[in-house]
Parts: sequence; C-alpha cells; structure tokens
Amino acid sequence: MFLRKSHAVVNVLLSSKMSAMRHTHFVAIKQDVTEQKRLEEMLQNNENKYRVLFEDAADAHWLMDERAFWIAIRLRGRCSDARQGPG
Repeated sequence: MFLRKSHAVVNVLLSSKMSAMRHTHFVAIKQDVTEQKRLEEMLQNNENKYRVLFEDAADAHWLMDERAFWIAIRLRGRCSDARQGPG
C-alpha cells in the first residue's frame, strides 16, 4: 500500500531492477492497482453469494455456458461439476 499526498491509501505493485552495467543504480516502477483489487474483491464476494445460493437450494438447478455445455448440475441436494456437451 502507498499513501498519496492527499492521504488516500492506494494499492500498488512495485517492480525494481538493478542496472545491467553497474550495480550502483536501480529502476523502480510503481503501478496503482487499487481498482483491480476492488474489482477482484467484488468478484470474489459475488462468487461466494452465488455459490451459497446454488449449493443450499433444495430445487434442481443447472448451469450451461454459451455453447450449451453443462457447467454444473444440482439435483436434490447433490451438486456435481459436470463438463459435458449439448444433449
């Protein structure tokens, strides 16, 4: 984490490398990854909510991808990770 002049805390990715010719200098690159971290946390929270809804449901549910491949099937309290083609 990094503190900006505005006192805002941001997540950063820091990379550094020593100079190839002389080992007296190095180059550092700092990249703000705050938005990426926020989106990763949001995605993880949504996945957790969805998983709870799917796994705790008493009804039959199924998921298919855009090519009509089965992704997951839940029948009467049992869940399987089914990777099958159409049909």
